[in-house]
Amino acid sequence: MTYPLHLELSGRRVLVVGGGAVATRRVVDLVEAGADVFVVAPQVSEAIRALPVEVAIRQYQSSDIDGVWLVHAATDVAAINEQVAADAQSSRIWCVRADDANVSAARRPAVGDVDDVTFSVASGDPRRSVLLRDAV
Repeated sequence: MTYPLHLELSGRRVLVVGGGAVATRRVVDLVEAGADVFVVAPQVSEAIRALPVEVAIRQYQSSDIDGVWLVHAATDVAAINEQVAADAQSSRIWCVRADDANVSAARRPAVGDVDDVTFSVASGDPRRSVLLRDAV
């Protein structure tokens, strides 16, 4: 069972490992939340390049988590996501794994906004969460 929580990320450093479609969605949302985003990936999307974030075009290094408050492992390589999550756990930093929520210390719910109300929906299946969010 999980414990739902909304985080105040304004000014907090968040690491996103990955530069593809999933990472892009995460980075956009993090920037909108006011986070200080640091992206590490061998390649990043043009959308990420256009955002006010720090980008390192290279492979992930364990030292990348130093000084961050939250981590998103959003690559398409399970071994890299696993290493990122293990490094975060050993440093007592929450890590969201985009590839496998079941082994992730934290999960990104489907989020919706209606006027001044923000709500989130989480289930074991991200597609189901999106469908439920959209129904609300």
